[in-house]
Amino acid sequence: MVRSALDSCEPDEVRGALSLNGAYELTLADGEKVVLDTELVQVTVQAEEGFAASGGAVGTVILDTRLTDSLVSEGLAREVTNRIQTLRKERDLDYTARIRIHVRGSSSVLAACTEHRDSIAEETLASVFEIGGEPGFQGTISESTLGDGDLSLCMETLS
Repeated sequence: MVRSALDSCEPDEVRGALSLNGAYELTLADGEKVVLDTELVQVTVQAEEGFAASGGAVGTVILDTRLTDSLVSEGLAREVTNRIQTLRKERDLDYTARIRIHVRGSSSVLAACTEHRDSIAEETLASVFEIGGEPGFQGTISESTLGDGDLSLCMETLS
């Protein structure tokens, strides 16, 4: 009886009352009132696949954790930016030094660099930002793995 009455309740209402008051008053089918406390009832939040959820006294937060093509592309672009910034640091470049960058790599990395070309160039102070093919200059080369593919950066400081 208690279980069926509890199943018909609004979960957020039960969770909120237990969190705030430490008890929830439940009315059974026959009209009897039962007080449930946190020792008798444990309320958990379980998210569906592709989502993350957490519940508290005032509500539940649900996040969509599925990765879209756009999010993956943005993540790859941010990682390319990070690798260029690391290369700048390793070369001990002045923070205002302008550079020339050539990027080679997997098709997903090149697509992300093409889509986010302007922001990568702006954040790394790259006056020249080349994507694909062979670099037309000699510079410091950094090769690594990024995502499911390879990444090769060639960087030259501009005068």
